[in-house]
Amino acid sequence: MPGKLRAVVDTNIFVSGLIHQKGIPGQILKALRSDIFELITSAEINEEILEVLQRPRIREKYHIGDRIIDIGAILYTQATLVEPKHRVKVSRDPDDNKFLEAALQGRADYIVTGDKKDLLILNEYRKVRIITPSLFIEIIS
Repeated sequence: MPGKLRAVVDTNIFVSGLIHQKGIPGQILKALRSDIFELITSAEINEEILEVLQRPRIREKYHIGDRIIDIGAILYTQATLVEPKHRVKVSRDPDDNKFLEAALQGRADYIVTGDKKDLLILNEYRKVRIITPSLFIEIIS
């Protein structure tokens, strides 16, 4: 029997999932909390997620302060933290390369993102499929 699916989840999914808990990104966070898939991440990704969630315009506007602690716990205790050994320069947005690097180092099956411009346009990178949140929910359901 194969193991759990391994996925890198983009920052935009964490932000949207905390703001819209009943939407598709929220369902992904619920699946993560339920240990339905293995989250692959890196220190660089975790720092970005937590920094974005801490921005006052997000934290205060959507009243997510208490839920940020929950995400931090998931990122540092439940997720598989990798340290990418090889840098890549694939995405048009250099900030997005960290997701590809973590996926390669962590042998992820998927990168889940809403970034149509820079990541989804790649479709796949070195056998890692880059997919939308809605497709990921279909796959894990």
